[in-house]
Amino acid sequence: MEYSVKDTTKQFLLLGHRGSSLLWPENTLEAFSKALEAGADGFELDVMVTTDGTAVLFHDPNLKRLHGIDVGVEELSYDQLRDLLNGKQQVCTLQEALSLADDYDCWVDIEIKTMQWHVVRETVSKFSPKKKIISSFRHDVVSDWAKLDNGRYLFAYIYQHFPKDIDAYLSEVDLLKPEISFLDERYDGIADRVLPWTVNEKNKIVELKQKAFFGAISDFPNLLEEENQRISQNAGYLISAVKNIEITADGIKLVLVNTLAPVQIKEISSDAEVETSEQLPTWWDVGKSLTVVIRGNPSYLLVDTSYTGVMSFPFNQLMKWLQKGINEN
Repeated sequence: MEYSVKDTTKQFLLLGHRGSSLLWPENTLEAFSKALEAGADGFELDVMVTTDGTAVLFHDPNLKRLHGIDVGVEELSYDQLRDLLNGKQQVCTLQEALSLADDYDCWVDIEIKTMQWHVVRETVSKFSPKKKIISSFRHDVVSDWAKLDNGRYLFAYIYQHFPKDIDAYLSEVDLLKPEISFLDERYDGIADRVLPWTVNEKNKIVELKQKAFFGAISDFPNLLEEENQRISQNAGYLISAVKNIEITADGIKLVLVNTLAPVQIKEISSDAEVETSEQLPTWWDVGKSLTVVIRGNPSYLLVDTSYTGVMSFPFNQLMKWLQKGINEN
């Protein structure tokens, strides 16, 4: 497998729901490109198959919602579909979308809306397996495909309920895709294998990121752009202070030295145990060191100082930044 959900250094993924579908026609190259321009890590799309075996991107089984035409997508050939929608909407093929995804090296969640999944599989096989998710409400489709390509892609079950036996689901697929209203604390322990949809509130996106969820699918793919910029700026301040990282059986030990200006450290906390060499709050003079030991399996680290205010970082991403910063210095 090119990518493993067990990789704890991965970033939180924000995927555009059918692209940037509130501003641009859904499931089109334009919508996908705009989602990526807005800062998304990739996009989700929906696949059906025409009568002549072309995998095309439509969410609904017919064209009534989008175009007022009461005809089924899978009742038409590709040419008939394109002619019918001429001047109304671009008919995007799966091949075109995957070509775009590979060009951008971005994530793509391929939601199967058809029973002709073998046609979809043949198209997908022509592209890099990297950063590809195969998902569907039809769990039998996902299961059958996974038996053929286990380890090649990530496979996910989509659902609009809380399963009676979540462990049974987890034993069959890599990821779970619950509708956001069914997400509760029972998912926190398996967060790195959960990709909820459709998450349209920034505070919820930030919460999922802090809890180290695999990612989220959103109608607003730019929700984290400002947040990511803020985190990167704050990370620069922390990176400059951390002079050594030591990973031991007891936990992760960070040695910080103040090189900028006197500051009050009000709080350093996490959802894991945090111990500091000075009792907080404390005044931190230039040149003074501070040791922070973090035990357990943290999903975030919060640092509050009089200079920066509250800074909250996804912990695994922060460790990557810190280790890179120390190596560069």
